Amino acid sequence: MTHGYELIEPEGLARLLALTDPTCTVALLHWMASEIIEELGDELGGAELVVVRADYMGPYPCLAVRHVQARGASNLAPAVEAIAQRLCRAAPLSRFLRFLAESDRDWSSVAHDLLRPAAGAEEP
Repeated sequence: MTHGYELIEPEGLARLLALTDPTCTVALLHWMASEIIEELGDELGGAELVVVRADYMGPYPCLAVRHVQARGASNLAPAVEAIAQRLCRAAPLSRFLRFLAESDRDWSSVAHDLLRPAAGAEEP
């Protein structure tokens, strides 16, 4: 875990995300997070599923679990990964497009804000 967040990087999702620009990637991850939260419901046990900035050879958006209770924390990652992989394989594109259409967010701004360096931080 980094800064209270457990990064979730489902196998296979990296290839998909590498093919898109950051704006699309951030929107896609937010959609996935909302779908996963809805499916897991009470299983989250107070944990939050969010999209965060991760850094490895440069910044990139990533799903992450923020645990508010240590109890049961390690059980969420496999469930989140499995649902994310299933969404990539089987969810109709129309669900993602509906999410975008119903959203009032400027995804370009969301991506920019997420991926910019923190105030006072230096980029490598």
